[in-house]
Order: sequence, then C-alpha cells, then structure tokens
Amino acid sequence: TALAYGADGDLARARSRLDALQDADVGARVAELAGEYIGRGDDLHATYGLALLARDLGVASPLVLEYLASAPMPATPVERTP
Repeated sequence: TALAYGADGDLARARSRLDALQDADVGARVAELAGEYIGRGDDLHATYGLALLARDLGVASPLVLEYLASAPMPATPVERTP
C-alpha cells in the first residue's frame, strides 16, 4: 500500500486498502512502521511511501516529518499538496 501510495498519491485507494485490514489502529501502525524503516535506512521508495502515508493520514511522528523535510525524493515523485 505504501509503495503504491508513494507512486500514485491516491489517498482514497490507500485508505481502502488499509481498511481491508480491519485494524482500528492502522494509522498508528503505519506511522510506527515508517519510523522503523527510517531508523534502519530501508528502501527509499518504501520508506518515503510510508512516511507520506503516515503524514497524509494525520499520524506522522516528529521523526517522520523531519524525514520528509530532508529525505531525497524517489526518482519518480508524485506531486501532491499536504
């Protein structure tokens, strides 16, 4: 879901996919996972997609917001408005 969101910026589609997990705390889990990816220096596209998704779901931590402010953008960024 995060990789697709990082590529297409379709928040409605991402929410629909996340809703299918039937997890009442899915936003917190996205934010937590984004923080883990940032901490490990995982794949840029996956990390960036998770960070964007957490921010756009309104659950981004200060670490995630700092990452987005300073992270190199993936090779094919999607224009979006915060």
